[in-house]
Amino acid sequence: MEKLERMIAEAPRVAEETTRRQREELLVRATEGGSRLDVSIALQDKRWGDADRTGGRRKSLRKERREGRIIFLVLVIALALTVIWLMTHLHF
Repeated sequence: MEKLERMIAEAPRVAEETTRRQREELLVRATEGGSRLDVSIALQDKRWGDADRTGGRRKSLRKERREGRIIFLVLVIALALTVIWLMTHLHF
């Protein structure tokens, strides 16, 4: 019981310390000078960032979608053929 009473008594001091620590961290981050729009920190967009690094021209997204559809259809056909083969060879 004494332990709980002590925790209740110390709660405002602990809360004040955490808010002070958070405030100090914010001040340190604000004074570091880094911009919020710093590109090195930002997540790189693969659609646009790869063209600069590879030196070649990036394929169009329409072409990628078409290739994706073709691969999907090939996989669906392969799955259907596998199911048909299993149904004919393994008599359920």
